[in-house]
Amino acid sequence: MKKLIFSLIVLTFFVSCKKESLDMQSLKLNIQHQVGDEPLKLNQYLYTNRSGEKFEVTKLNYYISEIQLLKDEKVIFVKDSLWYTSLSGAQTDQQISLPEAPVGRFDAVQFTFGLPDQWNAEDKVPLDQFRAMVWPAHMGGGLHFMKFEGNYFKAPQGEEEANGFAIHSGNLLKDGVVHDHFFTVHVPIASSTEATREVNLVFDVSKWVDQPAQAYPFAELSGIMGSVEKQAILVKHGPTAWREK
Repeated sequence: MKKLIFSLIVLTFFVSCKKESLDMQSLKLNIQHQVGDEPLKLNQYLYTNRSGEKFEVTKLNYYISEIQLLKDEKVIFVKDSLWYTSLSGAQTDQQISLPEAPVGRFDAVQFTFGLPDQWNAEDKVPLDQFRAMVWPAHMGGGLHFMKFEGNYFKAPQGEEEANGFAIHSGNLLKDGVVHDHFFTVHVPIASSTEATREVNLVFDVSKWVDQPAQAYPFAELSGIMGSVEKQAILVKHGPTAWREK
């Protein structure tokens, strides 16, 4: 009888541990970077925007923060942190793990693109990251939210030498007022089930310049760091760049 009781205790402990382990499995957010329907490949002239400009992407660095899961329009999980993506070489995908996310169905992922005030500071990131993403002090300081850079040939005939573009976002101090340029991204998730532990997201960088109602040649966004109006274009377009794959 003692052996039987001991066996039951051990079995109960094992089952409890196994259930706890299942409940603590990470939810993985897999982010695939694309240009339209094509995978993003750095340093290759593979893409043409709606303005007819052939272009390559040489840099994509950005922050997201404050990831939430929603079910029936209610927040069921919040991870108040920041995540930094810096693409290089052939690796243009990103994976974010959320170990504390609850097991179960949800119908949307929501997050902040950029950094709200509590994360937008030098002491929140490693020094090398700060040096790569520092926002000029005379423009408000803190960090860039995104650096999207590359080269392009002007439409319609093209040129022998490429032109560079640098689409940078961040909060902007202008005439004594700080203009916030972080924004909320809401991605409906149709594939979620009670067992979902992995979600595939697409970040389509072409949406910064190409929208159904309007297309922006790269030159129109030059000088964007110092322009409240041009930064507002990114805030408007940014949420449309994300979707479930």
